[in-house]
Amino acid sequence: MDSASKGLEDRAGISAQAREQDGLRIVHVSTESEIATLERIWGASQDADEAAFKPDDGWWSLHNWATDSWLLLQDEVPVGVTAVHIAQDKEAAEARLALLPDYRQSPLALLLVDHARSMARAGQKAQLRIVASGNTTWAGAALKQRAFSLLRNAHMMSRPALSEPLPVREIDGIRVRSLRTGEEPSLLAALNRAWANTWNFHPITMEALLDDLEGHHDSFFLAVDQADDAHILGTVHALFDRAGITRMVNPTPGSLTLPSILPSAVKGWDVCC
Repeated sequence: MDSASKGLEDRAGISAQAREQDGLRIVHVSTESEIATLERIWGASQDADEAAFKPDDGWWSLHNWATDSWLLLQDEVPVGVTAVHIAQDKEAAEARLALLPDYRQSPLALLLVDHARSMARAGQKAQLRIVASGNTTWAGAALKQRAFSLLRNAHMMSRPALSEPLPVREIDGIRVRSLRTGEEPSLLAALNRAWANTWNFHPITMEALLDDLEGHHDSFFLAVDQADDAHILGTVHALFDRAGITRMVNPTPGSLTLPSILPSAVKGWDVCC
């Protein structure tokens, strides 16, 4: 869905005045030092918003994902990030925002959103999708103020780890088992088949799958056809963090709720202008 374009030039003018008056400016990321600063701010922002879901090896690289990125400076101190990914074969541009917790004021969040919009338009994209956490309001409030519409909720699942196993609800014709060594190609095919018709699908690569499985192979479970042990019907990857939270990562769409995993809070929401 497109956001209202009326007043875009006026808003850009207001943003420019705000930058001049409040010591704010946005700079394009190009040097190694700026890339390191971008990743630091991205990590700190994610830590504040999504701490329970932080991968063991740290957050994914925002710089590697983005086709372009910028730092928001306040009095020459980097405090925020706007990153966009624009692909010529895609109708919509995508963006990610980050803002240090101590600087989460509305004017700064609005500047990040406005810059992402300007860059999407400069890339000749009529649509812009921004993923923002449902655990915080700083980005969501700015997106609503700029007439973005909620497009899709994304849910993660978590529950406190228990010493006793949860009861298993048996389903006729289906059984749950662990992923076997050497079964990764079949798993990859099943995952990509299941996700293929979902919104904003990007095929999972073997490299990405093996990276997710590294050190966690034993906690990946499959729901399989009881009559055909190789026929994968559903998947779940259960990870355990230091705080004793069981996390559900990349469940197959429409998959079964497997033992020891229960749904809980909304992780994030996607918006499209």
